[in-house]
Amino acid sequence: MKKLEEIPKKSVFEVPEGYFDRLPGIIQARVAPIAIGAKREPQWVLYFRFGLKYALPVLFVGVASFFFLNNPQTLSAEELIASVDSAHLVAYLEDSDLNSDDLLEIVPLNQEEAEAIQGSSIDELKINDEDVEYLSNEFGTDYF
Repeated sequence: MKKLEEIPKKSVFEVPEGYFDRLPGIIQARVAPIAIGAKREPQWVLYFRFGLKYALPVLFVGVASFFFLNNPQTLSAEELIASVDSAHLVAYLEDSDLNSDDLLEIVPLNQEEAEAIQGSSIDELKINDEDVEYLSNEFGTDYF
């Protein structure tokens, strides 16, 4: 182990030429505005300005987009049913146990509509034999 006296002494740090001659002027230049009476803004004011300048618009856009994207579009029952493909509705009705009587009980009808439904009959339709044969061939059944 070496003794402290045995370690050679050399200057490890170098100071630029004339640094200590200019140092008092540099310090006075920084202190002079405060000494004369110029106010330095507190550090929190700088953070507040930064928040108003950058963070507040970003926060506003974030909140606006949150409400815009999470606002579900409300559709009326008619619009909702109109958006569903007719083939899907027919397939659903065929698979369900609903019949026309059940549907008529659910649907609110005024007096005129109810009388029109009761007064109409499939027998009143004027279908000739050619149409019946065409429908029979089209659907592949002999129900007609």
